[in-house]
Amino acid sequence: MSKIQDFIKQDINTNPSLKEEYKKVSISLDLAILVRKKRDKLGMTTKKFAEYLEVSESTIKNIEAGTMTVPANLVNKIVNITR
Repeated sequence: MSKIQDFIKQDINTNPSLKEEYKKVSISLDLAILVRKKRDKLGMTTKKFAEYLEVSESTIKNIEAGTMTVPANLVNKIVNITR
């Protein structure tokens, strides 16, 4: 286990109510990585990727920064974009 994983595990053991918060952050970061990889694979800027998904460029930037909760319909669009 990495040091950060050890820290998270200890933090949750100390304060079990943090488990859901860590889970939300983990999902946001996973989605941020997925979006960036898909966008890079397609060779698109954040602006072009946003246009392709019919969302604002700031939405894509916020997703990639892991700072927003992404609606399920947009997650579905992102996941299926290159299938």
